[in-house]
Amino acid sequence: MILFESCINQIYSVRTKLMSIVKGNYGNFQHQDFLSPDIVITVFNPSDNSKNREVKAIFDTGAVMTCLPEKEIEKLGGLNYSSINVRGVNDITLERKTYFVNIQLGDNMFSNIEVVAIPKSYGVIGRDILNSFKVVFDGIDKEWIYACPGACDIEDYHRMIEAGILNNHHLELIAGEIIEMSPKGTFHHFLNHRGVKYLRSILENEAEIMESHPITLLDSEPEPDITIVRSPDTLYLNRHPYPEDIYWLIEIADSTLNKDLMEKKNLYAKFNIPEYWVIDIKNKILYVFQNPQADDYKITKTYQEGIIYMLAFPKVEIDVNKLISLE
Repeated sequence: MILFESCINQIYSVRTKLMSIVKGNYGNFQHQDFLSPDIVITVFNPSDNSKNREVKAIFDTGAVMTCLPEKEIEKLGGLNYSSINVRGVNDITLERKTYFVNIQLGDNMFSNIEVVAIPKSYGVIGRDILNSFKVVFDGIDKEWIYACPGACDIEDYHRMIEAGILNNHHLELIAGEIIEMSPKGTFHHFLNHRGVKYLRSILENEAEIMESHPITLLDSEPEPDITIVRSPDTLYLNRHPYPEDIYWLIEIADSTLNKDLMEKKNLYAKFNIPEYWVIDIKNKILYVFQNPQADDYKITKTYQEGIIYMLAFPKVEIDVNKLISLE
């Protein structure tokens, strides 16, 4: 899971309400191991929704099951229970009752949720419910975490960016998963910058050359080191480049070489990126992949020197040494 150190200003739909409550009220820890219980949920008797109770609760990703005050559950009336053993403080085994109830959290209704009865005045919203939300606050580690159990789509990812959840983290979305990007060394930055300058000088106004700029695929938003896309630049005023905009992509690899030669290559081929290059910094090798088919490229070539030609601009000569070395 990815840790988020900064609070957020807003999240869409039900998360907007829930997270604004968290941000406004969870700054002051009033319990040794939990946060101040200021989230209000409504608990219903599944057989009779007129029997319900409002209960204050906290988020806790350490709890597998949602826990509710035993006194509040009893007031719903007529609920059958089972007994389970749970692990308490210092690994002490405790016997607790479990009930099935309906829970309303914001605008969301969760039906027939098995909850644990606890001798406290507030409830604990566990992972059985929290997994429905993308972002929650961990009451144990006291950190924002990304808690989506399934794939994160582009819309979710963009809304998280707009809400500020991903601030101060260098991330990219790959196949529905938000991934922390590896830090770049000084020589990596140098080759990246010099490569962009060189390509701009030889392509001039034929294309836009972007440096470490996101591209938007169906379920991914990676940040290639160099992206060569169609002009004009105003196409990207309100969006990132799509596959149909892209002539070819370049990744500069040191510690990420295997990932760039496998995962990234397959991803770019899957979305029909015509050409993909990988610069192996350590071995001074340029890998060239062309003609995507399914999730791979039909043509693979390697260069350590010489002149090469790209598919999109077959008359433009590219000096390999200008990209892979200090010459």
